[in-house]
Amino acid sequence: MSRILVLASISFAFLLANCPPTRADDDLVKTVIDLVSDKDKDVRAVGLEQVRDEVKGSEATRRFAALLPKLSPEVQVSLLAALAERGDAVAKPAVLELFGRSQGDVRGAAIRALGALGDKEDVPRLTKLLDDAGNDKDAVAAITRLHGEDINAALCAEMKTASPAQRVKLLQLLVARHAIDSVPTLLEAAKDADAGVRIAALEALGQMAGPEGVAKLAHLILDAKDLTAREEAEKALMLIAQRDAKVKIDQRAIPLLKVMSGLSEEEKTELLSALGRIGGEPALKVIETGLADKDSARRAAALRGLCNWPDGSVAPWLVELALAAGEPADRKLLVDALIRVAPLPDKQRSAAERLAMLKKGMELAYGQDQKAIALKRSSAILSIETLRFVTPYMDQPEFTGVACKAVVELAHHKELRQPNEAEFDKALDKVIKLSKDPEVLLRANHYLKGETWVEKQIKK
Repeated sequence: MSRILVLASISFAFLLANCPPTRADDDLVKTVIDLVSDKDKDVRAVGLEQVRDEVKGSEATRRFAALLPKLSPEVQVSLLAALAERGDAVAKPAVLELFGRSQGDVRGAAIRALGALGDKEDVPRLTKLLDDAGNDKDAVAAITRLHGEDINAALCAEMKTASPAQRVKLLQLLVARHAIDSVPTLLEAAKDADAGVRIAALEALGQMAGPEGVAKLAHLILDAKDLTAREEAEKALMLIAQRDAKVKIDQRAIPLLKVMSGLSEEEKTELLSALGRIGGEPALKVIETGLADKDSARRAAALRGLCNWPDGSVAPWLVELALAAGEPADRKLLVDALIRVAPLPDKQRSAAERLAMLKKGMELAYGQDQKAIALKRSSAILSIETLRFVTPYMDQPEFTGVACKAVVELAHHKELRQPNEAEFDKALDKVIKLSKDPEVLLRANHYLKGETWVEKQIKK
């Protein structure tokens, strides 16, 4: 600690201990102002600490804020941050003045300070900055931090006049603020003329809407203007169903099934894809009935629902249907689904069972692309048998890269690598000889030394 800093600390402590209250208050503020204005960075740090936490009162806040125009840009940034942490809105007029006439780092600090000191009246001025490449990140930070009544309502009101890009950011901010009260606005935004806004709204609904939103989301699926919007609405519905961990898997689809019971047969068919994303035995029965239906549209929708299944319980059925599929497109859809769900971890299937299903997917795969995806997915099955399955593919030029990556992904797990060190060392040596990916090579060398990738990054 510098001599100046020691003297500053002693002087401040003396004032606290020896001055009468009234004089002490005034002298303390003067002392803090002197410290903040000092040329020595360490001395200023002592003063800024007092601004943040020690010297209380609105009058002190006003005097500290009045110091802002007299300081260099660097110190203005520091004092703005300290005033934001102090959290006294008395400083807001001085912050707004600096916000209006400053640029660069000072303007950014003023914007961030408004997040701590502002209220609903500041929402419009901050929203306008969401399109400003120089200040948008600061505006996002400020809006996320705003507190007090009606902030979320003010953000929703801005949706009416904001540009599409701003509306997307406002929707993301409502999620960041966990603005459950904004769900009605999200539902409206899901019908927006702009596709980006619709998708952002549907993503937000998936994060925040509750079971009461299932019916409205079902109708958004039915009214979707394009495939992307439909899929996002289905995913939102899935997230709502899965959010409450206390609800058993077989109960998750019940709200949607209740909605479907009151719809036409055509509408029920359109919702089978979404139903499949939720899963559970009641949903599976409906999907099974759809697959046996005489109507080709119902069968196709049920097949999509099955291929959207969220877990590996349907893997054997996917194999059976893929083997019997008459249409190449159907078989590809089924094999894609099998490769996706086969490696998923669950309590019902062992690693050996999951690997067996993935191998089936490899056998049924159409061409190099599907097989490469299967090899990539294999690293989710943590077993020595998986390593033995992947390793031979390193010798096939079309699969060398993806197989090498799968080996190092498996090797990343100490609990698997260390008990099988000899086999992993042999496979990793082969990776080093064959791979052309710098990161894969670096990771392979780390694992051969008994290091993990994360540990090496920390050491750097």
